[in-house]
Amino acid sequence: MTDVRLDPIVIDVGEVLQRTLTSLYSHLVTRPTGRAVRMAIETQLKGSSDRSLSLIDLSEVVILDFSCADEVVAKLLEGSLQAESREEFFVFHGVHEP
Repeated sequence: MTDVRLDPIVIDVGEVLQRTLTSLYSHLVTRPTGRAVRMAIETQLKGSSDRSLSLIDLSEVVILDFSCADEVVAKLLEGSLQAESREEFFVFHGVHEP
């Protein structure tokens, strides 16, 4: 068995949100906002190796509604399943119920 060490790609979604949308708020509440954030994350992940580990930090996001969760989380996972030549792993950090 080969021990493969993956250095995580750390993505701060609050920072991506502010950089992408120049917003003062840390809310992901519309589908277009979620799409813009997901596309920025995908851009950051391009060029990674055949096997990658992404630590998606949501701790600075105050509100994440269902439509944004679908645009960011679900579509990132869906895209990774369609990439037959790559293995992508995601860890979502900073998610809390309130």
